[in-house]
Amino acid sequence: MPSEIESRLDNALPALIERYNQVEILGKIENLLWLIAALLAVIAFLLYYRMRREASAKSQNSRGWQKNVERAYDKEDYKTALNILDTTQLLYPGSAWVPYWQGRCYFQMQEWEKAASTFEDLVRREPIFRKSIRDYMAFIELNELVDGVDGYLDKDD
Repeated sequence: MPSEIESRLDNALPALIERYNQVEILGKIENLLWLIAALLAVIAFLLYYRMRREASAKSQNSRGWQKNVERAYDKEDYKTALNILDTTQLLYPGSAWVPYWQGRCYFQMQEWEKAASTFEDLVRREPIFRKSIRDYMAFIELNELVDGVDGYLDKDD
């Protein structure tokens, strides 16, 4: 007759094997979860990297217009510069640099009304540009080229 210990072992052995199988399955599930987490991390990194590359490319393109404008401006081809600026203004309507360059081109073309209007709109929108355009506007004010231009000859800006 089997002893009581053997009987308990016989009864416990299937439960122990079942428990072992469950632990093994849980271990496999845990490994799968870690693998999924690692794959998600790689995907997130690749998406972030792609997004940064696209942002960098867009940033490079957004700076390209300014180089083209400067090149045309330096060659005194103000109409070409203004054409580039018109297109750029459609792409980057919030850029303060577009009206700044437009005003400079109008100034060089001696279109005083357009230059003054563009510069005043720029300063209204971006007050920090007041110092950048002060010399242009002071010239217009000093020579009384446009009515209503006032306050740029002050030295306290």
